Amino acid sequence: MREMGIAHALPPSHAISAAAPLRGAWEAAGLATVQAREIRVTRTFANFDEFWSVMGSAASIADVLTSLSPADLATLRARVHTALPQATDGTIRYESRANAVKDIRP
Repeated sequence: MREMGIAHALPPSHAISAAAPLRGAWEAAGLATVQAREIRVTRTFANFDEFWSVMGSAASIADVLTSLSPADLATLRARVHTALPQATDGTIRYESRANAVKDIRP
């Protein structure tokens, strides 16, 4: 969407979601024994149609997709399809990650 100039919302905490800024925010709040770790998950989709259906129904994306013209939507879909790694059997494995932080306030 960014490459096509399509405006889309980022999560409100996007700027601080990376590990270093997230840890820094907790330490700046006075927490001294901050523990952080990355959580990785992999999801496998049977094919691109399943991927598109699931991802396109996400609240953060659905409104954007419905606002696009049919031509822009088709272009976006084709670009995403081309960009995703697809196994020879058509499955798509998609990896995501999140940073988790914990501490106990004295």
